[in-house]
Amino acid sequence: ESQYTIISLIIASVGYIFSYRFTAMFEREDAQISFDLEFDVLSKSVVYALLPASLLISLSLGSVLSVIAAALYILAVIIRLAHFNHAIEFQGEQFDGKTQGLPLEASAIFIPIISLLGYVIPMNIFQYVLAVAYIILGASFVVKYPIPKLPEKWLVYVLILALVLVVAFIFLGTLTPVLA
Repeated sequence: ESQYTIISLIIASVGYIFSYRFTAMFEREDAQISFDLEFDVLSKSVVYALLPASLLISLSLGSVLSVIAAALYILAVIIRLAHFNHAIEFQGEQFDGKTQGLPLEASAIFIPIISLLGYVIPMNIFQYVLAVAYIILGASFVVKYPIPKLPEKWLVYVLILALVLVVAFIFLGTLTPVLA
């Protein structure tokens, strides 16, 4: 059920946005911060690496290109998580008001929007478009290029877009892979 995978990705990302704001309100000990960081990496590995990769592989029925694209995508997510799991002094050059590469949370918007193409173009073409999109998205996670952070005032619009996408996938139903 591809629409549930996409909806889960969106909901988990919205949850991350609110959890960061919620935990920032409390004073925490070093052990709690350390556990939170490790748990955060584990959960993001599942949400931003395994969930999208399983979607890609299932929609293309395990084609060679999709398996390669999914592996590269997972590797990029894991590299990004490993890089930013270090202390800030070990992360290299910092960009004021910018992120280094595309944040993982962007996949919660880009993957659903790209997945909408699956409803309007033939699935045998869509699986290649999706695989290439994953490779580009994965590369954008690890590229050392400053990308401006999303202004706080735009967060409401992103959340509205996320809600619209969830409703759209509920009504559109599941994408059906092509049997070759």
